[in-house]
Amino acid sequence: MVSIDAPVRVGKIGDIVPADPVDAAYERCRDKLGALGVSAAAFRREVIKALADDPIEDLDKRIKVEDMYLALACLVGNDKAWRMFDQAYRGYLLRLATRYAGGREAAEDLITDMLHDLVTRKDKPGKLHQYKGYASLATWLAVIVRRMAMDRGRMRERRGARLRRLKADSGATRVRPNPEREFVKAQTAAVAGQLFAEAFSHLDERHVLVLTLLYRDEMTLREAGRVMALDFSTVSRRAKAARKALQERMTTLARERHGLEDGAIADLFIEGGGGASFGQVDEVEAG
Repeated sequence: MVSIDAPVRVGKIGDIVPADPVDAAYERCRDKLGALGVSAAAFRREVIKALADDPIEDLDKRIKVEDMYLALACLVGNDKAWRMFDQAYRGYLLRLATRYAGGREAAEDLITDMLHDLVTRKDKPGKLHQYKGYASLATWLAVIVRRMAMDRGRMRERRGARLRRLKADSGATRVRPNPEREFVKAQTAAVAGQLFAEAFSHLDERHVLVLTLLYRDEMTLREAGRVMALDFSTVSRRAKAARKALQERMTTLARERHGLEDGAIADLFIEGGGGASFGQVDEVEAG
């Protein structure tokens, strides 16, 4: 077996020739995909880790080296790599998601969340760190899309079952109007609207633009990307960051100005219950 630390050898006419399959694979990837910010050392480290106990000579049989090279380049944040990734896989994944999720809008949301999770997840590395090149990147991504769609389908079923139980219970026992509860709900909605307007007005200009395009103008991520001259993955990350910044700003204002506790703050962000809506983008800009 060739040592993984073997030096390069010199050819008969003085050319530097890769001494082992890892070096040869790295050079092939650079020649085909270009220099994408992945060092030879980083490529070697991930390849050896993926090979585990398999002989290094089996590299081309065991690992999709070009897909691994592209995945590593995406992980280091190379813009060219992300553009290549978007061009190669987004359309395919969106078609899959549309089939599994039951509609274009749900599919767009699923793909947006999937792309975000590829790079970073709460308290753990992004899913792309798990890619070892044993299957093609297209196959590996398709598995993730199917799993996410199935998980969301199960969540919808559970929510539907809960709603049916609640509806059945409310039909069996007539619920009396609760003036105090309705008053609190109305007050919460009013506070949420004020918080939304103020928080939105203090956002970074880039965040204002992406939220305006997506929610006021109802553009898709790809359409917004064309307007902003950004690739799909960058728009997706920026939209996530904008929503997070808006919610954090609203949370801070709710605590500092209105003295709201965590439970009341959580109500602000419940769909349909707190009054905070991206439809207010028009009102904020008009003001």
